[in-house]
Formats: sequence, C-alpha cells, structure tokens
Amino acid sequence: MTLPEANRALTYAIIGLFCLGFVLGPMAIVKGTSAKKQIAADPRYSGESAATAAQIIGGIEVALYVLYILAAIVARS
Repeated sequence: MTLPEANRALTYAIIGLFCLGFVLGPMAIVKGTSAKKQIAADPRYSGESAATAAQIIGGIEVALYVLYILAAIVARS
C-alpha cells in the first residue's frame, strides 16, 4: 500500500513546477522527508520513490527560485 503522504508530496512538487514553486517546493521536500521516515518505520508502506522524486523536484524548484532572486538582484545593480 502506497503511503498517501508520499503521493501528496509528489503532487505538491508537480503543482509547484507550474505555480507557487517557492511555497510548494519546500513543502514537497518536508512532506517527502516525512514520508520516507514513515516508510522506513513501517515496511508495509511503499512509495519511497515518489517521496524521493518529490524531494528532488522540490529542491529544483527552490534552486530555481533562488537563482531568480539572484538574477533580479544582479539586474538591479
């Protein structure tokens, strides 16, 4: 049985690619980490790959947002 939190984290990450990535990216990372801990604690659950994908996509979203802010700062200078 797939852990619902892993699917939720992946949903946040995918939606964050299109809108509100600066909010949903960190949420996907936190939810993905929480899901991986729950999966490790209870082997009946699956979904570790979805949680890992959510963490990776969330990290990319955060990195892109940081790069956007840095580019805006450089453009103002």
